[in-house]
Formats: sequence, C-alpha cells, structure tokens
Amino acid sequence: MKSTSPTLPFGAFVPTNGWPTVPSISQVAATRRQRRELRTLPSHILDDIGVTATEAATEAKRPIWDVPGYWRR
Repeated sequence: MKSTSPTLPFGAFVPTNGWPTVPSISQVAATRRQRRELRTLPSHILDDIGVTATEAATEAKRPIWDVPGYWRR
C-alpha cells in the first residue's frame, strides 16, 4: 500500500517515491460528468441508491480534483 502526501490540485498526489501522479483526462471528465448528473437525479432514484438530496447536492458541488484517495490508486 502506498503512503501518500496530502492531495494536490487536480487529484495529483505524491507517493513515497516522490513522483506525483495525475489522473487522466478521461478520469477528470468522468468525475465532472458524474457529479453533474448526480445533481439532476430525481428523489426516487436518490432513495434507491441511499443518498439524500442534501448529500447529492454536497457531492455535486465538490471540485473535480476532490476525490477519495482509493480512486487514485
């Protein structure tokens, strides 16, 4: 398991070897698209996936580089 430093802009992070990695353009685009679509989901769909409207709105407002660490492994 890699040890990483705090997150840098656009999801870059520095593993223990010191070389930063950056997600691909397709990963950034997918994150943006998914968060944009999350904003538009009706309440019955959000109920199906176990997410409240407030949680969905909060997630949709996150910047594209703010993703969980396990997405970058």
